[in-house]
Amino acid sequence: MTFMQNLIYKYSIFVTEIINMLFSNKKVNFKYTILPITHHNAFKYTDNALKLANAGFSFILPAIAMDLSQRDIVNIKELENDVLELSELLIPL
Repeated sequence: MTFMQNLIYKYSIFVTEIINMLFSNKKVNFKYTILPITHHNAFKYTDNALKLANAGFSFILPAIAMDLSQRDIVNIKELENDVLELSELLIPL
């Protein structure tokens, strides 16, 4: 494990504790995570996330790995499903 990965992990724990101290309650607890994506492993990480999405896991992870914001994801899905009605035309295998 590299030095930066250890530092990122510690930073994630630090931010998680601050967010939970300010905003959590008995029902809601937060976890802050920095995805382990670098320019060296971006393609492999995205490919693995896409394979998981094809197996039924969340499609949000490969979208985030491709540097799309949450707003971009929602806008693309609304365009595909509501405006273009691609969900009726393009049915996955």
